[in-house]
Amino acid sequence: LFARFERRGAHPLVPADLAGSVPFRWSLLTGFCFNFAMYGALLCVSLTLQSAYGLSALAGGLAVLPMAVVVGVAAISGGFLAAAIGPRRPMLFGFACAGIGAIVTAVGGLVTSPALIITGLAVIGLCCLAMPAMTSVALNASPSHHAGLASGSLNTIRQMGGAIGVALLGAVLNAGGVRTGFVVALGLAAAVCA
Repeated sequence: LFARFERRGAHPLVPADLAGSVPFRWSLLTGFCFNFAMYGALLCVSLTLQSAYGLSALAGGLAVLPMAVVVGVAAISGGFLAAAIGPRRPMLFGFACAGIGAIVTAVGGLVTSPALIITGLAVIGLCCLAMPAMTSVALNASPSHHAGLASGSLNTIRQMGGAIGVALLGAVLNAGGVRTGFVVALGLAAAVCA
């Protein structure tokens, strides 16, 4: 609806030369998927570690700390990789790792292994290899006078992806129960990464 309204408006929020750029649109889709999978999976793991495995909020937070470390290292490394070899391979590798991590996390929930769940979540954090690359694609696809608009659009769509990922995967987790809901939610995160 937003795109339709924008095409018809006399003064669109996102100008046609930017909205019409295929690389820019792909970077927005990538940003949406990135936050959908990462934040949705993080919520499901945090809730499951506390409700199914009896961890306190503090212990659950400490259990997801390895993901935070991986995210920091991957984001920095992803910037260097994108500069050295271009954005495509870091993005593909980051999303492949996140998909594999989501599957490992789901298997951990299926076999009732908190260690496997935490390991899988840390591997999902490698998705951050894609973050600098998708940002560079969005900015390089836009004229320099639209750089702020391109950056803002990417951040907005990423936040939408995170909100929808948390809502949808959280609803799946809640509806399906600890084991089935968890596995289905993480399977959806893996599918989005694919």
